[in-house]
Amino acid sequence: MSFSNDELRECAERELRFRQRVYPRWIQEGRYTADKAMREIAMMETIMLHFSARAEVDMPSLDLFDDPPGG
Repeated sequence: MSFSNDELRECAERELRFRQRVYPRWIQEGRYTADKAMREIAMMETIMLHFSARAEVDMPSLDLFDDPPGG
């Protein structure tokens, strides 16, 4: 199974939002320390930014002077 960089970015973005929403409660419950939560969120943000940059490279650039596709 393979995934595009954009699909991987979207997945990492969802996971980042999940962590940002859930980890504060997990810290209060003692499941995570604040340091561990911050580190985990930072890592997922880095992963999301990595795949965001890769997805941007994958996108074809449009030149204003090129003919449109099919035109």
